[in-house]
Amino acid sequence: MSPEATNPASILLVDDTPTNLEILVEYFADRGFDVSVARNGEKALKLIDANPPDLILLDVMMPGIDGFETCRRIKSNPQTKDIPIIFMTALSETREKVEGFRTGAVDYVTKPIQLEEVLARVNTHLTLQRLRGRLQESNAKLQQEIESRKRAQEELQQANETLEQRVVERTEQLRQTLEEKQRIASELQIASGIQRSILPQRPLVGPEYEICGKSCPARVVGGDFYDYFPIDDDRIGFVIADVSDKGMPAALFMAVTRTLVKSTALTGIAPGECLRRVNNLLHAENDSFMFVTVFLGIMNARTGEVVYSNGGHHVPYLLTKNARIQVLEKSSGMALGVIEDVTFETKTLTLLPGDALFLYTDGVTEAVNKHESFYSEQGLKEFLTKTASWSPAQIVQDLLEDVERFSDKSTQDDDMTLLSLRYTGAAPSTDVVNTTACITIRNTLSDIEHISQRVQVFGEKHGFSSKLVSQLKLVLEEILTNVMTYGYDDQDTHHITVRVSCCDGEVIAEVEDDGRPFNPLEAPPPDLVSPVEIRLAGGLGVHIVRSVMETIEYRREGHKNYLVLRKRLDG
Repeated sequence: MSPEATNPASILLVDDTPTNLEILVEYFADRGFDVSVARNGEKALKLIDANPPDLILLDVMMPGIDGFETCRRIKSNPQTKDIPIIFMTALSETREKVEGFRTGAVDYVTKPIQLEEVLARVNTHLTLQRLRGRLQESNAKLQQEIESRKRAQEELQQANETLEQRVVERTEQLRQTLEEKQRIASELQIASGIQRSILPQRPLVGPEYEICGKSCPARVVGGDFYDYFPIDDDRIGFVIADVSDKGMPAALFMAVTRTLVKSTALTGIAPGECLRRVNNLLHAENDSFMFVTVFLGIMNARTGEVVYSNGGHHVPYLLTKNARIQVLEKSSGMALGVIEDVTFETKTLTLLPGDALFLYTDGVTEAVNKHESFYSEQGLKEFLTKTASWSPAQIVQDLLEDVERFSDKSTQDDDMTLLSLRYTGAAPSTDVVNTTACITIRNTLSDIEHISQRVQVFGEKHGFSSKLVSQLKLVLEEILTNVMTYGYDDQDTHHITVRVSCCDGEVIAEVEDDGRPFNPLEAPPPDLVSPVEIRLAGGLGVHIVRSVMETIEYRREGHKNYLVLRKRLDG
């Protein structure tokens, strides 16, 4: 159950299938919900009239009156029209989905039911329902406060002798208003956490690709979003979007748009057709006249082919493997939710191994500093030119830090959202004997995890044994930890590059850093004989590296250290 609820939320489950009811009742009851059930629409209407629930999970196909008619009757009743209804259906046609939203449903889940998905949607809509109620109560109280102040001023003008008493009363009223605002702020923080939780929190890494995204709202909640998700064994969907407004209205519109885009894209249709369908769904219920720009792409991880469509969004950048930066070919299409039955063009490009895509919202280029200068498209291009070969996670994180340094703590008016995708190439055929993975990280211990992920993927891609992969990860972790801990005399940000290659039956790992000179081959062996309490510290990490790898070479070139490690694949 949602953590912000103080009393158990009540749910009515309406389904003519006993098995479904048993599973859902047990699942939600175990999580603290107050659950009631009905096996047809007629019984559901009676239960709702007698004791309205907080939320209804409603089956579409039922004997007697179906789910659509049941929903219409609920929404036609002033006493029950605000209860959120989520349809449960095996139907997948857009026409049935549109019908469900037109009858008043707020969401739907597709059978067979995924319990964690249903729980997430239920919690989201219960939270949104509570927030709407909170906002309505707050507006009413604020209006009362305004009227109360007017009356107080009139009374003060008529009778000065009551001034002190009126001041006391107004002070108490202001205290209550402040407490209410604090409660609302707390609810918004909870909503912000929920909004973050529906977006991917970790990079999506496969043998042929890596995708990473991040969103930073200008307010507590925002209208930008990104997403990436597998569609089938070969295809990966990725999307970035920017809602026209900010704050809570944009957050609600964002949640609906993300759900529609992802659920429609998962059917496997072309991006242009996906945006057309989502546009019609948004336009049909868009009483607030909001709109959203969307870029949707689908990559075939096996071939590198990307099909994409653009609904009025900033055109992404292509970062080629030779560090060239160029804008993708534009596809025709306007923002979603404005006009019904708009056509969205689908374009195609093929990524070569090493190529990357970078997607962003205008909050990045329009970030402003104290001198009222913008970060700008030129600033973004300059950053991408310097970092084109970096991992998606590193590009996203370092760009946010670069924008933060540029803005110098200036307040921003727009959300910032980034998404980076790199295509590393399909798994090699048996006649491929020479291939390399390269990744650059900062001198921050938390970044070592990025190296471990890439080594894991590289090893699986080239058929390394699990033992060899673990050894490589251990060795690189020891070396990088030593470099980051002892290699630098300042507090500045430095970059360390790791290259892993497979050639002529051996794996080669090279670490390049700009720290102070250090040759691990000259380090004395550690004391492994004396009791632990009297041993001198240090040397164990280098000992582990020497024990695992077959050969180690060190050289100093200019202001950089180069450490090359080799090990036979059959060793």
